[in-house]
This record gives sequence, structure tokens and C-alpha cells, in this order.
Amino acid sequence: MKTRLLIIFTIGIIGFTSIPYSYASCAAPLLEPPGPCFDSFSMFTDTSLTEKSIMENYARNIELNYGDWHMSNRNWDNEDKPLNLPAIICTEFVADGIKQYRMAKWVDSQTISSFENHRDDSLCDKWLPPIDDGVKIRWDKPNYLSNDVGALKVDDKDMNLDYKKIDSFDIHVWSDIDHKGIELTVTETDIDNGIFEGTVFFTPEDESIGTRLLVEDAVYADHKSNVGSARIINESEDIILDESHVDDFRATKNPNECWYQDDDGNIIPCTIDSTGPSMIIGMFLVVFWPYIVLGISIGIIFIVWRKRK
Repeated sequence: MKTRLLIIFTIGIIGFTSIPYSYASCAAPLLEPPGPCFDSFSMFTDTSLTEKSIMENYARNIELNYGDWHMSNRNWDNEDKPLNLPAIICTEFVADGIKQYRMAKWVDSQTISSFENHRDDSLCDKWLPPIDDGVKIRWDKPNYLSNDVGALKVDDKDMNLDYKKIDSFDIHVWSDIDHKGIELTVTETDIDNGIFEGTVFFTPEDESIGTRLLVEDAVYADHKSNVGSARIINESEDIILDESHVDDFRATKNPNECWYQDDDGNIIPCTIDSTGPSMIIGMFLVVFWPYIVLGISIGIIFIVWRKRK
């Protein structure tokens, strides 16, 4: 009997030391070096994806966290090269003088399963550069109160239609509870500079009209498939509203960046809450659950062994 228990115990140790675990969105064997994980980003579209549209999404994703990114000078693959799906498309760019990498698993004509800040050249079916159309849209703060005033800034040189005068155009601004939202006019801040600004007045109760927007949890603005977002918080939340003394929220270099497409077709940045006791407990369980289960199993085996002794 003791021999059989010892065999079960040994098998249990071997099995648990090889159980994959999940940490920071990456699945990796417990005692082996981590590799690329394809579970941190997903996007499904109603239209077929192309190499260009995928690399455009790279640019949107990169812009969220790397405000100063620029193209790498590597030798990129030919876009006309046939590509059989599923395939992995890779790219690289430079931010703060450091070379960054991304890998996208292109599953089928309408699905990308992941973005990864990881490099494994052996897995790359094609290297393509991210596309920079020079368009950027951002709110002046990442967090607002529900009765706050938000300022939007749009960079788009192509909308500088007349270099002799100040131009303006409309962009779509909406919230999580009012998807129709408003059409906000943004105006060039100076003649021939291609930088446009507009102001939105948030309200938690009134309807959206003119420059007033009904809000609850989040606000969004888009222009030429570029989306800028911000959170709506209540006064009890312990979040800094005045971001003037910290870096721009689009240059946070958060490795957990991702975007997803909601039911209305809006491309929205994901957010990952990394604070609070629930996150601490969750991360503890994620990392140490094999050992917890192993300890319980050993305890049960020991109790059975003592009773039969």
C-alpha cells in the first residue's frame, strides 16, 4: 500500500511541475523559459482583413502607448508574397531608442488572435512595417468626472485643406451609453499647422446635443479609424484627475496594451486593472495554484495513509 501511495505521490509531483500556468496574459511551462503567447489580443471584423489593415491596427495599438514611435529600417518582406492562413505577421519599430517587436497571429480572413511584444523570428511568416498615416486623436486627460469638460486634439495634416486659413471638420464623439453621440467640430489651432482641437461638455443626466454628451463609464472619439478614449469616474475613486505632472497617458509603455471590437463595430482599447486586493489575490492564485492543489493532494494522501496504517 505504501509503495502504491509513493508512486501516486511521485506522479503527482511530475505532473504538477509541468502544468502550464498563466501570468501577465502569457501561458508558459512552469520550469521552462516563456515563449510567445497568443491570447492577449483578439479582433473579429465583418470585412476581410488584409495585410494593410492588420498593419494599420498595429499602428493604432502602438500609438496608444508609444507616442514617439518611428519605423525601423529593417528590410521588410514583399507585400505581394503569397501568404497562406493561418500565418504570423511580425513587425518592429523604435520607441525611446529601444527596438520593439510585435507578432500577430492571422487566423483566418476575419480574425487576428493576438498581438505580442515578443520576438521569435522562426515563427514569423512575414515581416511588414506598421503603417503611419500621421493621424492621432487623443483626450487631454485619461479620466474625467461625469460633469467635466473634455478637450480633444486631432493631428491630421491632410485636413489642412487651405494653408492660407484656419480649417475645421467634424468627428464622431460618443459614450458607452450613447453610441449615436454627437458630431463635434474641431478647429485648426493655427494657420497651416494641421492640429485641430474641440471641446466636449459631459453630462450624467441630460441628452446628447450640440457639444454636450451623455456619459456614464467611458467616452470615445474617432477619425479615420483612429479611436481615442477616456474613462468617466466618480469622485470617490482614488484616481489622479490632473495629469499635468505625469507623462502623457499615450506614452505609458504599458505592455498589456490591446484593442477589441465591440458589438457596434467600434475598436476600443482594453484596460487592465492592476491595483487593489482582488488583483493581488488573483495573481497569487494564478501563479501558485499548482502548489496549492499539490499541497491539498499530499494532505489527503497522508490522511488516508495514516488511517490505513
